[in-house]
Amino acid sequence: EYKGKERKEIPGCKEKIDLKFIKFTLNWNKSKRQKIVDILDGLDQEKVLRFKNRKKLNKWYKENFNDDVKLDYLK
Repeated sequence: EYKGKERKEIPGCKEKIDLKFIKFTLNWNKSKRQKIVDILDGLDQEKVLRFKNRKKLNKWYKENFNDDVKLDYLK
């Protein structure tokens, strides 16, 4: 839908998929995840929420805010 076009939310950035992007997404867990986990581990754990998947996030959101809104930015 947006291939080669700008999204209104991100002006100046055209949507594209290239080899560099594919490599980044395939290797993200290997290259970035542990660094982020280490940063989160260093924070006050009472202030950190970790969700294993979007379903658990949506359930927590609904329980805490009494709202049926789905937190699903990919759709």
